[in-house]
Amino acid sequence: MHPNKKDISIVINSTKSSGVVGHARNPFTRSPVPILVNDEFIYEPGQDVRLCSVYTGPEEQAFASSQGLSLVSEVDSKSWTRDEICRFALENQLGGYPVSSKLRDWLISRQR
Repeated sequence: MHPNKKDISIVINSTKSSGVVGHARNPFTRSPVPILVNDEFIYEPGQDVRLCSVYTGPEEQAFASSQGLSLVSEVDSKSWTRDEICRFALENQLGGYPVSSKLRDWLISRQR
């Protein structure tokens, strides 16, 4: 079992087409991260999820704002470099590869 599976709690309301449906725990900061559903996003070819962060585009930021969420960078507040984040992730079996084709993020790739 993955060491952080116990940190994921998802309750899905199948009639809900938009909004918070559960929470996961950030493995780096241990703070809760909301899991949201939105059936209005248009996905690019080969993409089936979207990651909202301070580095994403205006559509994701507008969606987060409409749900009463602000996008903050907790990693930046710790002044970690990308190499330090990837090293921490590798050491803790959290991924740590520099790319992810599905999420288009530089942090954690679980597809490998």
